Amino acid sequence: MTRTLEYDICVIGSGPAALTFAGQFLEGRSNLKVLLVESGETLDPAYSNEHDESLSRRYNDLQTSAQALYGGRLSGWLETNKPDYLTESRLRAFGGTGNVWSGWLCAMERLDLERGKWPVSYAQMMSFYEKVCAYYQIPPGWCLDAQAEDAGDAWQSLPLPSQMFRTRPLLARRINFGQLFRERLVHSENVDLLLGANAARIDTRGVNPSKSAHQLTFVPTQAPSSAIEHNVSASAFVIAAGCIESTRLLEASELGAASGALGQYFQEHFYIWNAGTFQMTENCAPYRPLYLQEKTLSVSARDSVVGMIVPTARYLTEKGGGTFRAILGGGPSIPGTLNLCCEQLPAHSNHIVLDNVAPHTRTAAQGAVHVHNELSAADTKTIENAVMSLGESLLSSGLITHFKPAPFDIAPTQWQAPHRLAPGNHPSGTTRMSSDPSQGVVNSDCKVHGVDNVYVASTSVFPTAGYANPTLTLMALALRLAETLQERG
Repeated sequence: MTRTLEYDICVIGSGPAALTFAGQFLEGRSNLKVLLVESGETLDPAYSNEHDESLSRRYNDLQTSAQALYGGRLSGWLETNKPDYLTESRLRAFGGTGNVWSGWLCAMERLDLERGKWPVSYAQMMSFYEKVCAYYQIPPGWCLDAQAEDAGDAWQSLPLPSQMFRTRPLLARRINFGQLFRERLVHSENVDLLLGANAARIDTRGVNPSKSAHQLTFVPTQAPSSAIEHNVSASAFVIAAGCIESTRLLEASELGAASGALGQYFQEHFYIWNAGTFQMTENCAPYRPLYLQEKTLSVSARDSVVGMIVPTARYLTEKGGGTFRAILGGGPSIPGTLNLCCEQLPAHSNHIVLDNVAPHTRTAAQGAVHVHNELSAADTKTIENAVMSLGESLLSSGLITHFKPAPFDIAPTQWQAPHRLAPGNHPSGTTRMSSDPSQGVVNSDCKVHGVDNVYVASTSVFPTAGYANPTLTLMALALRLAETLQERG
């Protein structure tokens, strides 16, 4: 016998996006009843200390039936460079990957949105960046590009000689979302939490041109292959399960596929450690605390920062390719190092799709996914141009000597120690946002094209990834969506 739960809004997921969204309905701020549906059953005790940096990547210590549901198949560079990417880039528990998140906060630039043709203006995004900062008491000057001049006395720009680069701060503020929201949800009259419920599909009524979803079907996580299905009925459904799972759920529900963009344009950030090494000169001394040390610079009891170098519009016009950020590591016992986070340009061939090759991995609750990602010639050029141009600029500045870049006669995916290329665990792009239904999966309000009441609050809606860590932008979009649904009642 099935049972049906009834709510105004059903949210699939309980990570940073889902909890930021739900936070706007807590404490009597709205009369709408909201349910968070989470496939993880609990938060493992090993992840309860938000100050322990070693926790941020200990996914292999969490062996649960819920975490195993992330399994699937990889192809392309991820298969070689991080074979456990699917199970060791995300956390399936209350609070989501936000429980083990390193805390990097950085807003996208105006240039990122304009180059990527985002259907949301920079002014709109700035408004919601500021609201997120206020909600979580994050100092905006350290993470919002337009307010960097207000960051504080600890901030100083690096003296770079050309108009090709500039500097801006990057903030580290660890927020353990599971801990932060646990008690708030217990005492909330408007928001409920359902743990151990693995989303299988969203069912719709109606035919094109307009559909309306009427229920989410889920099964208990502990026994997905044989359990009885249960349902949630709601007026609106918000898929906030992370890029890969949000895409999988739409594909399993046969929603959002009309444009041909669903599951396509999968993007990851390329992290390149030791992309170049150098010796520091005496001119570095004033800048070492912010730019050239092993750890970030503490600016408050909860916040630390690092100075980063980013390209200007002139650089991107002249060099082409994707954008990036550079951090200059160093310390008493190690040489200076150039470390990059590079944007991957959207490519239709990079995708997340349901896997038809390995049907034995499927359960009654979900199909496995196949994730494919290749570095294009443009992506490789982005990395090479960044390394060589930054090395030249730093040498010209007199800050460094003896710059030695990574070996570009070898493909970056084949680099060996000390050079290393790895994913940033920032998947995006597979339910991309567009004003034109023929060009994307969701509209500017993150509503799935052609469906009246299904929304996506995930990095999957990003048309382009930029170089910024995605969590701040993700939370801004989630808060914006919450206000949209509150206004519509």
